[in-house]
Order: sequence, then structure tokens, then C-alpha cells
Amino acid sequence: MKRVFIIAFVAIVSALVSCNQNAEIAKLSAQIDSLTVAVQQLQSDQFEMKDQIQALQRKKSSSTQQTASAAQSESSSKASSAQETSAKSKSEVKSEAKSESKSESKSESKSSATATSASVSGYYMKIGTKSELKSAGLLDKNVIKKGIVNTEGLNMSIFKKIDIRSTREIKIKAYKPKLLTNHPNKSYEMKLDEDSEEDITYLKIKDIDAFWSQSHFLVIQY
Repeated sequence: MKRVFIIAFVAIVSALVSCNQNAEIAKLSAQIDSLTVAVQQLQSDQFEMKDQIQALQRKKSSSTQQTASAAQSESSSKASSAQETSAKSKSEVKSEAKSESKSESKSESKSSATATSASVSGYYMKIGTKSELKSAGLLDKNVIKKGIVNTEGLNMSIFKKIDIRSTREIKIKAYKPKLLTNHPNKSYEMKLDEDSEEDITYLKIKDIDAFWSQSHFLVIQY
């Protein structure tokens, strides 16, 4: 009887152990299934995240290209604007230069016209011996003072009008003629014609402006 009881107890224990093992196995199997689902979900989330990252990268690349294109377009626009401004500035400078040139040309023309008029009507010459100059009243007291001719009350017909532009050399039939009017020494020279059988001296004007700067009259005594 005792032996039967022992056999029965062993059988019951074995059954209980077997049931516990089955329960553990079932539990482990359920955990494995749960982990598998979790892993699959993580993989799915990973793929989705990867797609999002790639989309963001494409968007960023496109944005960068658009920014670069816009910057290049703006730079080209600025360069074109600068060229147009430069061309306009050059055109304005040329226009101003032409205007100034025309203005200067007109001014020079007016000045030239005035100088021409003065050269024709404003300069006079008289050459003669002492007696001839005295008869003309040029040797009277205070008529020629310090090389300047006082024309007050003087008969202007005794003078010859000259054009100083063309009057660069004056022939004087004398050995040592004398200038009674004032003319800077460096503006002229008196040169005797050594090849001539007669006494002939040439008055050569080297600097027209300087020669006529102090007197519009040239009075020569020989």
C-alpha cells in the first residue's frame, strides 16, 4: 500500500512539473511573440524615419540651389546695373567734356576775335629821325614819359596802325636806332644787317605778348 502511495505521489509530482513547464513555455512563447511585434514596429519606424530624413535632405538641397540661383541672379543684376551706371557716367562725362570744350571754344573764339580787333586797331608805330619826331610832337615835354605815350591832344594820324600778329620783324634804315617807348629787353633784339651796303638794322620781336605788354605804341628814333 505504501508503495502504491509513493508511486501515485511521484506521478502527481511529475504531472505538476509537466504542467509548470508547459505554462512557462507558453509564457515565453507569448513574450517572444510580443518582442517580435515590437522589433517589427521599430523596423517600420526606422524606415519611416529614414524616408523623412531623405525628404528633408532633398528639400534642403533644393532650397540651397534656389538660394544660390537667387544670389547669382542678384549678382548679375547688380553687375548689369553697375555697367549701365558706368556707361551712363562715361556718357555724362563725355557730354560734359564736349559741352566744356564747346564753351571753351566759344570763349577762345570771342577772345580771339577781341584780340584780332585789338591787333588791327589798338597798336601803333612811328619811325623817324629826331627832327621828324619833333615835328610830329612826339618829343614835346610829357608826350613820351617813361616809355609811355600820352595821346591826349596828340594827332593819331602820325602813327601807322599795325597788326602785331604779323609784325614780327621791322626794317629800320639806320645804324643804331633807339626805342623811345618801353618794351622789355628780353622780348626783342636789334640786329645790324652786316651783308647790306647800307646801314640797316632789324628789330626782331621774340615775344609778342611781352613786347607789347607795357605799351601799345612803338616809337623808334634813328
